[in-house]
Amino acid sequence: MVCLLPLSLSHSSKGCSTFTVSHECELDVCRQDVETLRRLVMLREELLVKQHRAGVTTSNSKRNVRSVEDTKEEQKRYKQAVEEKKGSHIYNYPSVLLDELHSLREADKNTLHQKVRAVGLLRQGVEKITGELEVLKGVVEEGLRKKRARTPNTLIPW
Repeated sequence: MVCLLPLSLSHSSKGCSTFTVSHECELDVCRQDVETLRRLVMLREELLVKQHRAGVTTSNSKRNVRSVEDTKEEQKRYKQAVEEKKGSHIYNYPSVLLDELHSLREADKNTLHQKVRAVGLLRQGVEKITGELEVLKGVVEEGLRKKRARTPNTLIPW
C-alpha cells in the first residue's frame, strides 16, 4: 500500500523547518511500501522471463496475458509511488516557506556584503596605520643616527 499522506513541516523556536517524528514514520512506511512494490515488480519480471524461456504452451497464453497486465499495473503503481516520493521534495512545499527561504537567503547575502565591505574598510585602516608606523620608524631611526653622530663614544641608556 502506498502512503498518500502529505508531509507537513513544523517550526522550532529558532525558526528552522523540521520534519516531525510522526511524519518521519509515515515517510519510512511509504519507503517500505515502495520497496515492497519494487520487489513485486522484479519478481513478476523474473517469472515472465522464466516462463518465456521455458516456452510456455499456448493453453497458458490467457494466464500470460493476465500476468503481463498485472506486471504493467505493478510497474505503473511503482512509478506512481516513486513520483509521489519525488513530489514530496522541497519543490512542493508551500510557497510561503519557499518565499521565506528566499528572503532569508537575500538577507544573508546582504549581511555578507556588508561584512565584506567592513573588512575592506578595516584592511584599508590597517594599511594606513602600517604606512604611518613605517614613517615613524624611519623618523626614530634618523633621530637615533643623528644623536649617535653627535655623541660618538657615549652609550644611549635605552
